[in-house]
Amino acid sequence: MKHVVLCLALILTIQKGFTQERPYVQFNYTLPESYEIVYAADRLLVYNEEKKICVIIYAPFKGGSNIGENFMQLWNTPQKSIEGYFAGEVYKRNSLKVNGYQMMSGEFEGEANGRQFKKTLQLYQDGNRCNAVIAFVDQETNEQLQSFWKSLEIIPKAIPLSMLERSYNWYTALRGPDASNSSIQIYQSQTAINFTGFNAASQNHLQRLGDSLFYLRELPNLQMIFIGQTRFNDAAAINIGTFRAIKHVQAIDQGFAIPLTNAGLQGLSNANNLEVIDLRSADIPGVTDAGMAYLSKLTKLTKLIISRAPAVTINGIEQLTTLKQLRELNLSFCTLSDTDIPRLTAVIQQLPSLRLLFIQTTNVTEGGASLLRQTFPSLTVYR
Repeated sequence: MKHVVLCLALILTIQKGFTQERPYVQFNYTLPESYEIVYAADRLLVYNEEKKICVIIYAPFKGGSNIGENFMQLWNTPQKSIEGYFAGEVYKRNSLKVNGYQMMSGEFEGEANGRQFKKTLQLYQDGNRCNAVIAFVDQETNEQLQSFWKSLEIIPKAIPLSMLERSYNWYTALRGPDASNSSIQIYQSQTAINFTGFNAASQNHLQRLGDSLFYLRELPNLQMIFIGQTRFNDAAAINIGTFRAIKHVQAIDQGFAIPLTNAGLQGLSNANNLEVIDLRSADIPGVTDAGMAYLSKLTKLTKLIISRAPAVTINGIEQLTTLKQLRELNLSFCTLSDTDIPRLTAVIQQLPSLRLLFIQTTNVTEGGASLLRQTFPSLTVYR
C-alpha cells in the first residue's frame, strides 16, 4: 500500500512561473494499490486504476468563515474533473471538532448515466482557511476508496509551547514511568535533579543526555545537578553554564572517560554562583592546565574535585589562587610530584579557607605529604 503524507504547508505548486503556497494543514492517508496522485493548481487529484479521477483534495478551498456555507458551496460546485459527478441532496451530514479543526462531512448516494455512485465530502476549517476532500465512487471503486476514507486523518495543528513546557515534556518523556513530577508547577520548582538511573529507551540515548541539558535552563531554582552513566561532554557543561541558580555540579558513577575539555570548563565558568564542582568519578583526559584558568573565575567555589585529569600540572593549579573560599581541593591522579611541593605550598598559602587536600595516586611521596602537613597544621592531606 502507498502511504502518503501531504504536508500542505510545504508544498509549492509551480505553473507557468506562478508559485502558490498552500496554507498550513496536513493529511495522512493510505492510497490504494495502482492509484496515483497528480498536483493541479489548487488541488490534488487522485486517479483510479482506469486513470479516472475519483478523489479531489483541495488545498485550500477558498471560503468564508461559515463552515456550513463553505460546505454547501463546495458540495454544489460542478466537479468537471470527476466523470459522472452529480450534486444531489446531502444526507448523513455531521459536524465535529477534529484535532483542533472544525470538520463537516456529508454523503449522497444516487444514480447517474445508469451507474450507482456515492459521493462523500469532508471539509476541515480553521478560521477562514478551509481544506477539503471530495470523492465520487461507483461500484467498482467503492471498496478501495472506503479503505482510503478509513485511513484519512488530519494531522493535529502544531500548538506553540513555551520553553518551560518543552522542558517539562522532555523531562517527563525521559523519566517515563519513573517520573515523579505530577505537574509542570512541581517540575518548575525543583532545586535538584539526578540524571542517574533514568529509564531511558536505550543506553546510547542515556549517554547522549548531556547534550540535551539546555532544557533545564528553564528551571529558575535548580541548584544541584547530578550526572551519571552519560557522556558528560562540552555541550553539557556549556548548557549548565546557563543555569541561573546552579551551585552544585557532580558527575557520578561514570566508569568511563568523558569527553569534557577546556571548552566545556569555559562554558561552565559562566555559572558564577557555582560552589561545588565534583568530577571525582570521571576520567577527564581532555582537561589541561588551560582549563584551570577558566575555573579560577568561579570565586564562590568551596569544593573543587578535578581528580583523574592527568594533563593538569602544577602550572594549572597555580591559577586557582583566586578561590579564597575553597575548603576542599582534590587533585588525585593529576600530574604532581615532590618537586612541585614548594610551588604547591605557595598556592595553599593563598587559599585561607582550604581544609582538605587530596593528592592520592600522584607522584607525591609520603615525605612530600608530611611536609605539607607540617607547614599547614589545619590542613588535612590525603595521600
